Formats: sequence, structure tokens, C-alpha cells
Amino acid sequence: MHACILGVATRGYRQDQAAHGTLPEGVPVLAASRSTVSRRFTRDAQALLEEQLARPLQAERYLALFLDGVQLGAHQILVALGLTAAGEKQVLGLREGDSENHAVCGALLEDLVARGLSTESGLLAVVDGGKGWAAGIARVFGARVLVQRCVVHYADARIMPVS
Repeated sequence: MHACILGVATRGYRQDQAAHGTLPEGVPVLAASRSTVSRRFTRDAQALLEEQLARPLQAERYLALFLDGVQLGAHQILVALGLTAAGEKQVLGLREGDSENHAVCGALLEDLVARGLSTESGLLAVVDGGKGWAAGIARVFGARVLVQRCVVHYADARIMPVS
């Protein structure tokens, strides 16, 4: 997985790893075909992603949530980043949906709460101004969360109004 993340193409994986003697233990050079490497990477990356997106959140104090959607081809991925008291950003959750609608936004926020995200000491939610995030926050958190519109999104909206 590490070699693939660093950019070793699956086509050259066998030669690269054999030359450096870094094939994972128990994987013979002949078992390192492109398709085998690709399947193993996909399997291991999926397991790592599931582990990260299911981890408990109550052990960390989060000061802010940054909530936005990212368009990846035909997919809309909703992202929740948390800012810890130590100043670190952490990906807390992801959700795929057709748009940033209140159902998908709310489901992502409900998942964070179920995993232990606390609003007891206050929480700031920074959003892009979309109605889906506002409705999801109101439904899941009520008035326990302060909502702030991202100034970059706000400035962009003033320059190019959203139709």
C-alpha cells in the first residue's frame, strides 16, 4: 500500500519491489501482478477508510467543523473536517450523495454524533452557505452549534451570484 501511495505504478510494482527487496512478507515476486497489486491495494485502502470513518470521536475535543461538498466526476462527496483543540485538522466523516441536500448532510452529522462528537463545550460549524448544511445542523444540533458562513464562499457569491 505504501509503495502505491508513493506513486509506484501497479505495472512496475513487481520489478520495483523485487529490486529493493521490499515485497510484503509472504508475497512471492510471481504473485505481484498488476491485477493482484491493484486488488490488494483496493482491499487494504477500503479497510483503512472504513476503520477511520468508524473510529470513536469522544476522546478528542473539537472546536470547529468545516463542512463542504466536493464534486468528483459524477459523484458529490460531503466532507466533515474537525479542528482539534491542538489545532490539527482531521477528516471526521464522508458521505456520497447527489447534492448537498439536508438528508445527506443530516445523515453525515448524525453519524458524527453517534460516534461521540460532543457539542457540550460549544462547536463552530463553518459551511458554504448551502441550505442542506444549515438544515442538517439545525436538525441534528439545534442551537448548540454556532454556524458561520465561509468568507471565501461568501466573497465568491458576491462576485458571481449563484443562480
